[in-house]
Amino acid sequence: MQQRVVTPIVLEQDARVISEYAAVAKTFAHTFHIDIIDGMYADNITVAPADLQEVDLSPLAVDIHLLVDDPVEWIPECVALSPTRIFAQIEKMGSIDHYIATLREHPDVEVGLGLGIHTPLSELTDEILKNVDGIILMSIEAGFSGNPFLPTVLPRITELRARYDGAIIIDGGINVEHARSCFAAGASEVGANSFMWKGNPAENYQNLLEAA
Repeated sequence: MQQRVVTPIVLEQDARVISEYAAVAKTFAHTFHIDIIDGMYADNITVAPADLQEVDLSPLAVDIHLLVDDPVEWIPECVALSPTRIFAQIEKMGSIDHYIATLREHPDVEVGLGLGIHTPLSELTDEILKNVDGIILMSIEAGFSGNPFLPTVLPRITELRARYDGAIIIDGGINVEHARSCFAAGASEVGANSFMWKGNPAENYQNLLEAA
């Protein structure tokens, strides 16, 4: 069984706010997840990768999650941030194979894909699954933090786990109860935004970790 992981997520328009969150996350977490939204994938616009060049993210392992139109065009700016993994939603991706091949040109970065809550798992062929390091399954309507967790993701986790041995990450609306359900269904990782940053983030992180 893969080690279970909890990751703080940020979805912000201001790089200074992300810098503040990262400074807090460094005190208790190992990974840090930044959502990038371009206003075309969803009706929201966040910070762009170029805006994060001056943000000190080390020593955190950083995930960049692209919820954008044609994510291949965003890869160079994302790679410049030295992330551990880059995920991109497939719904506005011209070619999954082209995205994978382009990102594989950067061997220090792991390749990830993301699926919206309504996107059929059949979009991920066995050949695609062989060539990616992680899959994000959205558990909310993507685009904004604070949207409610949708339990329809749970059978999707189990279905994907039956086909895929890599990292399955659940993103959206996560609290302790939801984290426990996602891990039980076969997820290896959960990310939390709204729940993570309310009150005491270190305590919230530990509570989520204990749900694993």
